[in-house]
Amino acid sequence: MAGNFTSSCRNMKLIDGHILYAECRDLQGEWFQSTLDLDEHLGNDNGVFKWYDKNFSHSAEDIRLVDGGTIVAKLRRWSDQQWESSSVSLNNLITNNDGRLELGEF
Repeated sequence: MAGNFTSSCRNMKLIDGHILYAECRDLQGEWFQSTLDLDEHLGNDNGVFKWYDKNFSHSAEDIRLVDGGTIVAKLRRWSDQQWESSSVSLNNLITNNDGRLELGEF
């Protein structure tokens, strides 16, 4: 199951820096509000976003959603405690499953 949720969702935003909110269209064309806690699926690997990890927001600052489907943040590097600018396309793995945001697979 690939991503590309932005093709069938609208009004994407981040809540509390880690909860993705969107209105997603189901198979009948109705719109539903949906959320996905990115901290359950996205981590920080020494200053770089890492899928299938957890709690990226615990070591991030200036977290933003840009272009509806890309998350940008400064992530702490464990090696030297510096901050690294990083981004990841949520469209790579997040999908709209009949009106619900879900994590897909590589």
